[in-house]
Amino acid sequence: MTETIFRTTAMISGIQRGFTQSFLFLLAAALFLVPRARAQVLTPDTMTLIGTGASGKAIFTSLPDCPVNLRVFVQDTNIVSVTPLTAGPVTAQVFTVTGLQVGNTIVRVDFAGTSPLCTNTGSRFLTVHVIERPVIVQQPASQSVAAGTDVAFGVVATGNLLRYQWRLNGLNILGATGNTLGIPNAQPTNAGDYSVTVYNAAGVVNSDSAKLTVTNVSTLPFTDNFDGPGNGISGAVGLGLGANSGSTREPGEPLHAGEKGTNSVWLTWRAPASGIVVLSTLGSDFDTVLAVYTGPGTDFASLVPVACDNDSGSNGKTSKTIFQVTQDTVYYIAVDGVEGADGTAELNYNLGVPPAITQQPSSRTVSPGSSVTLSVTATGTPGPFYQWSLNQAELNNATNGSLTITNFQSASEGDYRVVVSNFAGSVASVPATVLLDSPLRMGALGMNGNGQFQLRLIGQGGTNYVLQASSNLITWVSLVTNAAPSGIWDFLDASGSNFSYRFYKATLGP
Repeated sequence: MTETIFRTTAMISGIQRGFTQSFLFLLAAALFLVPRARAQVLTPDTMTLIGTGASGKAIFTSLPDCPVNLRVFVQDTNIVSVTPLTAGPVTAQVFTVTGLQVGNTIVRVDFAGTSPLCTNTGSRFLTVHVIERPVIVQQPASQSVAAGTDVAFGVVATGNLLRYQWRLNGLNILGATGNTLGIPNAQPTNAGDYSVTVYNAAGVVNSDSAKLTVTNVSTLPFTDNFDGPGNGISGAVGLGLGANSGSTREPGEPLHAGEKGTNSVWLTWRAPASGIVVLSTLGSDFDTVLAVYTGPGTDFASLVPVACDNDSGSNGKTSKTIFQVTQDTVYYIAVDGVEGADGTAELNYNLGVPPAITQQPSSRTVSPGSSVTLSVTATGTPGPFYQWSLNQAELNNATNGSLTITNFQSASEGDYRVVVSNFAGSVASVPATVLLDSPLRMGALGMNGNGQFQLRLIGQGGTNYVLQASSNLITWVSLVTNAAPSGIWDFLDASGSNFSYRFYKATLGP
């Protein structure tokens, strides 16, 4: 019994010792696994300031019972030294932003916990939008056109993050929210006073009113006989009515569009400018034939065919031609009926000048999170329309002469292009390459068709770079020092084909 008791006691004692040891181990483990607090700093995500050099205040707040040290940077420049925040439920540090330029500026807040229970570090980001009040520098212009003309109004304003709202007689036009307003096939119901409101978070400005006048249909000076350049119409656009009833076909008269018409009428038009003309008999009440000639025009034998048509109009009976004209050239226009058809002819003419780009969008590099605006300047009659694309994919709602990309990130990198168009033609801009400016890197490496090595250096704009080359990674030779105003530098090594191996590196220059 004694032995049994001893053994039992010993067993119990061992269990106790094991239990105690296990308990101490678990307790230590539990103490080790106690979750630590994490230092955090709360900041607003964005802040908007009005005008260059404006100031504003941002409040950085730490969590209770977890004090932190702060460093505040603007565009990676340290502007505030270590600033301790005292722990507490209402702890806050007020930081004043001053002297910033128009655009987006990234403020980075680095923090580090100072308590033994919150020693972690981290960063927060605040985007500061500095915007200017809009100012209209080119007002929309009044226009007087014939019915059926394509009309375009436009406005040019300075400022950033601009928005637009067009109005007709003081009432908003649904969907008219770009810097241009197009009115295709204008009719008398479209006449009135057009204006546009330009606005952003900094302010609102209203344009002057531009009056659109749509003229009544005129009577066309048709003549039965070909009389040379005397019976004319004028202007770049027009719409008129006339009749071919009772008209005849003259001896020696050409077969217009190859049709045996018998009721031709004539008139002339002197082109006021060079460009593309759309000429049609849309609206006529009979099956028309349309033909255009140049002179001298002394007789039928002197006529030179330019364009002709039968039944290309929208209803299969009217006619439509599109042809190029030269300024001050006289064009002889004949309207006839198919197989003796006659009635009232409606003649529409619209002279357009194809768009031409006078200022291309420019390539550049930009800082992450900033805004970038690309712009193009173009001429054309009527005023052109715009469509921007990124890497050959059209961008939604990008139909103005300028394109602003906010919060630029890697997904926005690529080649931006704009197509400028009107009914007379279209033209595409050169691609504008927009890339992030950090880190400094090389891209577009490869050989050209002549065996020369070409590369692209990408970094911050306005920085001097030194490009060096080596054939053994030991001895480096400077090839060129160059300032890259746009941040993108394309280099062609004409002597690269003379080496079996060649290595390149780029460094910041003086």
